[in-house]
Amino acid sequence: MKKKVITIVLSAVLVGSLLTGCGNSSDNETPAEDAGSEAQTAGDEADAPTETEEEALAEGAEGDLAGEITVYAWTDMYTASSQVAEAFMKEHPEAKINVEQVDAAYTKLIPQLASGQDVADVFMLQNYDLMSFVNTYPGQILDVSDLIQGEESNFAEAAVQSIYNVEDGKYYGVPIDVGPCVFFYRADMLEEYGINVEDIKTWDDYIEAGKVVREKSGGKVYMTGFDFNGQSSQDYVKLLFQQQGGSYYDADGKINLNTPEMVKTYETLQKMIDADIVQNFTSEWDDRVAALQNETICTLPYACWIHSIISGQCEDQKGLWSIAPMPTFDGYNGDVFLGGSVFAIAATTEYPELAKAFVKYELMNPDSAQYMLPNGQFEAYAPYYDTLVYQEAADYWGINIAQEFANHIEAPGINFGKFFTDAQSGIKQASADILIEGKDMTEALDDASAAAQRSADNK
Repeated sequence: MKKKVITIVLSAVLVGSLLTGCGNSSDNETPAEDAGSEAQTAGDEADAPTETEEEALAEGAEGDLAGEITVYAWTDMYTASSQVAEAFMKEHPEAKINVEQVDAAYTKLIPQLASGQDVADVFMLQNYDLMSFVNTYPGQILDVSDLIQGEESNFAEAAVQSIYNVEDGKYYGVPIDVGPCVFFYRADMLEEYGINVEDIKTWDDYIEAGKVVREKSGGKVYMTGFDFNGQSSQDYVKLLFQQQGGSYYDADGKINLNTPEMVKTYETLQKMIDADIVQNFTSEWDDRVAALQNETICTLPYACWIHSIISGQCEDQKGLWSIAPMPTFDGYNGDVFLGGSVFAIAATTEYPELAKAFVKYELMNPDSAQYMLPNGQFEAYAPYYDTLVYQEAADYWGINIAQEFANHIEAPGINFGKFFTDAQSGIKQASADILIEGKDMTEALDDASAAAQRSADNK
């Protein structure tokens, strides 16, 4: 069930309650605490304020969000954040927000965190990388529990779990977006092949439908595709595994990939390969786009954000695509997230309260939906879903796809933990061993787990 939406009005709250912000101030800017001190001493001693007046002056300085911060974001989030920054600065002309486009490989961020110098005040991370960064760069990421506590129910459960550090009970980021998965399909092609999408409820149903597609298309069309080798992407492994609510760790916090959920994941992918219903995308992203354009795949069970790729790269297919719930293992609820990102704040920022004010304005303020959703960000904060922009039908799709996505946010929470990068490397190894080399599944998963844990132990 979609979470109850609470109307948030931030304009007064931000001015009245947030402290002076964070940032990389220019030489002629003065932090608010210094400004408050100068205001106190500027007058005549005879007119010095009383203690009560001093407190009022301090509160006035804290309400003033003077300062300058830098925000790192990539792709469409860079565009969204740039637009939000302009809106924020109109409301707070004393603040300056610099939004810089960076890559999702953290090429610029990692050396800064490693040295502890020139770190951006606010930076974007993949949700599954956050706890790894908290562990790898201790003391470099700000505790933002004051932003999240009391708001947990307004975020998807899985999004909250991704920002929570189980070791100290603190929150270290604010969710930007989530990736609820849906079943994208070419309605015209499935109709041509005599397939009723409502009959596809389980992954076994999906495989059987794929056999029909292969036969009736003369072998020209597949159901979908992924990188069997796992080197360019492990998305389909993670999708099927996380749909079952699997854990990448055992009860002692050690990486363990040999679980019933992971075994079922690889068994299902192997069935798809054996049935010849999936195409091998050795360079998954580029090959997928090419397959969509060339109409060699007719379905795409995937995260919601792929909708903008379909509409942007396949303009001539307008009106031919539709959406259904995901196939599942048991035929019932198949909600699952794939992807998602967060904003973290540097502990070294000069203006932490400005940074928090901006992050809250962008990610926990329904007025910002007008900038976020059109730029491909399906927000993690549920109050966005009742805004006007979420009620509009998408021209390419002919349906209100945003509300369709909002119907699938009850995904299992996944503990990515501080060693997910290592776990992901284990998945790469297991995929190659199982799906390419044909290695015994139990042996392959045990070997991959051991290798991943060795890597984690060396950190």
